[in-house]
Amino acid sequence: MEEIKTYNNKHILNEHEVEIPKLGESGWKGTARIIQEENYYKVDIKKNKRSLTLLKLHRSIFTLKEAKHLMYKFLLDYAVDKESKFMQYLHHGKEVWVISEMKGNHQCHCLCWSCEKFNPNNVEENCPIAQINFEMDIENNITTPVWECAEFIENKK
Repeated sequence: MEEIKTYNNKHILNEHEVEIPKLGESGWKGTARIIQEENYYKVDIKKNKRSLTLLKLHRSIFTLKEAKHLMYKFLLDYAVDKESKFMQYLHHGKEVWVISEMKGNHQCHCLCWSCEKFNPNNVEENCPIAQINFEMDIENNITTPVWECAEFIENKK
């Protein structure tokens, strides 16, 4: 018989541990747990041997991926020294600014990378919307993740 996991006497459907890098000079570092209960995603961290609930997100509104993103956003907004929240790096040959913890996470947040129409290595076959965004990004030295698109077709591969 399979053991039913519980947390504070509540049934846990799933649990995900996420390693959090050090956030800022005196920022928090450790492990956060995203606990999937019957109706909620709950984000807990351990601090000074105590478990603290940071966020509670209703499951009918948020996916696990969104819960992870909101957890990082919360930690960035409330746990990071403001001086170290941003950094510069070379992107497409130009110095750009980025939120430190978001650097390199564009593909995780952009709908295009999960779309059947997206073909970034072939200008002729690439989604025209994605191509326009890419050209605008290069011209303006920015990165624009797409979160909503009427033309999206989920890539099942």
